[in-house]
Amino acid sequence: MPTSKRLATIPPFVFTALDAQRKALEAAGQDVINLSVGDPDMGAPQFVVDALTSAAADPANHHYNYGRGRPELLEAAAEFMQRRFGVTVDPATHIQILVGSKEGLAHLPLGVSDPGDRMLFPDPCYPVYRNAALYTGMVPAPVALRESNGWMMDFDAIDPTGASLLLVNHPGNPTAATAPVEFFDRAARFATSNNLTLVSDQAYSEIYFDEADRPPSLWQAESADINATPAVEFHSLSKTFCMTGWRIAFAVGHPDVISALARVKATHDSGVFAPIQLAGAEALRRFDDPAVAEYRRIYESRRDTLVPALNELGLVTPSPKAGFFAWGKVPANMTSAEFATRCLDEARVVLVPGSAFGDPGEGYFRVALTVGEDRLREAAERLAKIAVATA
Repeated sequence: MPTSKRLATIPPFVFTALDAQRKALEAAGQDVINLSVGDPDMGAPQFVVDALTSAAADPANHHYNYGRGRPELLEAAAEFMQRRFGVTVDPATHIQILVGSKEGLAHLPLGVSDPGDRMLFPDPCYPVYRNAALYTGMVPAPVALRESNGWMMDFDAIDPTGASLLLVNHPGNPTAATAPVEFFDRAARFATSNNLTLVSDQAYSEIYFDEADRPPSLWQAESADINATPAVEFHSLSKTFCMTGWRIAFAVGHPDVISALARVKATHDSGVFAPIQLAGAEALRRFDDPAVAEYRRIYESRRDTLVPALNELGLVTPSPKAGFFAWGKVPANMTSAEFATRCLDEARVVLVPGSAFGDPGEGYFRVALTVGEDRLREAAERLAKIAVATA
């Protein structure tokens, strides 16, 4: 069957291929430790599940949900922005509910850019950024990130010619790099002076391990005015509340950017199931609940289990300050793809080669802290023979 030329430009999603390999090995009776996908192994807080159950029992919540989102969730998102970041937003004009932030990131270019425009995005990056550019007819313009610069963009080195959209991501995926509010201030100034729509992907902002390292919002930047700066920030409930499968997130930004995204979404979907929105509202209202803090404690303990073990094996891996990924260096005598292949074939450990996130990711690998500490210790033990063999 023929497919579109547009679809032919988009490479297979790396995590789909990795998951297929994992399932094939498990079907053959192999015990595989999967450190590849950022899918929390812990369930959502009970108060979120209770809110969903109660809302789902009401037939009035079983209808379409057109528009920006349920008022309860819009208001809870605005309250979250105020309490968490000290940012005042209008739920009626500054917020759009999403079927997960991945959906919003993929659809936004259709509303704010034109085919042939350049999209500036970090490299290495979450593959959806590059694919969103290709899918919407934009020209991918990756901005190489370097370890020497803390995996942050150097705006003085970026050529904005022909670009209409700039995307940043901190805490970063895959690098786990965090950025201070001054970074977002520079990003906003750069975007405004070059007539770019600025997009900040904040999917991991609520997973941090020290109060001093709490990731800031774009809208806390001195030069970012939500009614004047053409920008938008994406927040996801997936990671914060272990709700990946629920598909619920929100965008918060300039009214014109939000309106453009809403118009695109009116064609592509009919809103998130109302009980999920109502449960999401309960989640955001209780973002500082002890149950959410416990998730952070668990990820911190897992980080402190796996990262030192990897470093002992000679796999240099800095300890992340936020998010649940760790970004390490592969042995010097092999590529990241070769290393990942050996980890799967010889150790039955699935990790992601850095090259899957872009050329500057070559020489690195990403692991997710989404399995228990016992499995993380076992993974390190399995990887030891590969590290020794390649030393």
